[in-house]
Order: sequence, then structure tokens, then C-alpha cells
Amino acid sequence: MSLVECGNNMLLRYGIKSAVCVALVSIAGCSEPVNMGVPEKTAKNTVNEKISFKTFSTGEVASKELESARDNPSSWSYFGEMRRVKVVTLADKTVVDFGFGLNSSFEASQLKDEMASRFKSKGSPDFSFDCSSDSGVVEFADQRIQVRTENCYAFDGKQTLLISRKYPKYKEPVAEQIPILRYMINNGSVILFDQNLRVAKATQESDKMNKRIAESQKNVKDDM
Repeated sequence: MSLVECGNNMLLRYGIKSAVCVALVSIAGCSEPVNMGVPEKTAKNTVNEKISFKTFSTGEVASKELESARDNPSSWSYFGEMRRVKVVTLADKTVVDFGFGLNSSFEASQLKDEMASRFKSKGSPDFSFDCSSDSGVVEFADQRIQVRTENCYAFDGKQTLLISRKYPKYKEPVAEQIPILRYMINNGSVILFDQNLRVAKATQESDKMNKRIAESQKNVKDDM
């Protein structure tokens, strides 16, 4: 089966949105940024203002607007496009992580430049993103396509901002015929998170799991 036929079959079987999800998770595993390690905070990669996207940030109780953006992909616009928002909260709805996808590597690069200009104009004139990159391979059908991933970090007092982008090392004409493959090898994402709140979230999840295990063990004993 040709590469184009494989992509088209996935579209027919799953539909475009589901096919993209299936391809990203089961074939490439690239729905999340590649982990290259978080750099240390320095004077150059740290900004003086609290990082936010319009009214959305971390460390605050999730607003109705943010919950709507999470649940309805056509309710929130940023950087000229409607965005599907991903939100992680604590039990009291305090926002731990906030993020959204970008349509291409180029869009991610544009957003990074715009954010850097904003930070410099608002009290951090020497700011620059701390970026690292790595090479990898995306496998699709019988193809192995070489890609590069770039992760760019910025920090404020408590938050970490990651703008990630993936792009092919060489021109791949066949990708223009297959939307799934085009997105797999050319995409971007934004994640804003509070590391201390991530620790608190992990503790809450661990406590919930321990409680479920204890209740399950009690139910087993009561049923004997």
C-alpha cells in the first residue's frame, strides 16, 4: 500500500479529527513536546511580568471563560486562530497547566518572536528564549521522515513557558497530499505551567489512588 493510500484509508476509517489523533498517538507518539530537559532560570530567560495569554494564566481559579475554551474548541481565539485549550487543575480548580496547539512550525516560530518582543517591551529588555533542539524520526506506513524539534523556554517568578515546534529536515512533497502526515511532521504547541502546582497535583492524584486502593481492599474483605 502506498503512503498516500495509507493516509487516505485512515481518513476514511476514522475521520479527519480522529485520524490525526490516532496517527499522532499510535504511530508517532508526538502529541506532546519532546522532553529535552528544562534549562535553569537565568537573568536572560526570566521576565519581570506574570506570563499570561489574554486573561488565562496559572495559579488562579479557572474562570468560566477558561472552562468554556477547554470544552468548546470554537470559543477562544488567540494569535489569529481558534484554539483548542488543554487545562489541568487542582481539586479547587486552581490552574496548574494551560496550553494549546499551533497549526505549524512557522506559526510557533512567529508566536515565539511576538512573545519575546512583548516581554522586552514590558520591563525585560535583555530577555531571550532559552532554546534547544534535537533530531528525530517520524514513522508513517513504510516511511521514516527526519524531523527536528525545538523547545524554547521562558520563566517568570513561578511559571514556566514552553513553546515547542517540529518541522521536517528536508522537503517532503508527499506530506502535502496527506493532512495527517503534514501535521505529524510540522506542528507546534504552547504549555504554561507552575512546577510547584504540578507537585501539588501529583500529590492529590497519589492520595486519590491510595484512597481507591484502600476502599477496594476494604470491599474485598467485606465480601469474604
